[in-house]
Amino acid sequence: MAITKSTSVFIVEDSSVIRTRIKMLLAEVEKVKVVGEADCAVDAIKFGSKLLPDVMVLDINLLGNDTGFLVLKEMKKIHPSLITIVLTNYADAQYKKKSEELGANYFFDKSNQFNEMVKVFN
Repeated sequence: MAITKSTSVFIVEDSSVIRTRIKMLLAEVEKVKVVGEADCAVDAIKFGSKLLPDVMVLDINLLGNDTGFLVLKEMKKIHPSLITIVLTNYADAQYKKKSEELGANYFFDKSNQFNEMVKVFN
């Protein structure tokens, strides 16, 4: 399933370096516009619920003790049609399964699938 329409994207990632890398990749896709960023669950839910983006790129491990699972669960309640791309270093089967159970549409391993993530927009 590819995302084919003009798309607003919200990035939830605790590393500013990784956020920048994601933005650089998405800048290559004509129909994508990054509309916001957050580095912790509280900000992700606060800003995400106001922005109501089409897509959220989400890390599982966030600042403090926050997890992307909390963000995913809450954002799907607030915005059920939100397309979620989990991009994480925690790419084993249990994390993928939990992400899918909470409504993630895509799941990518940062260490070897980082650039693959952008292909869902083509």
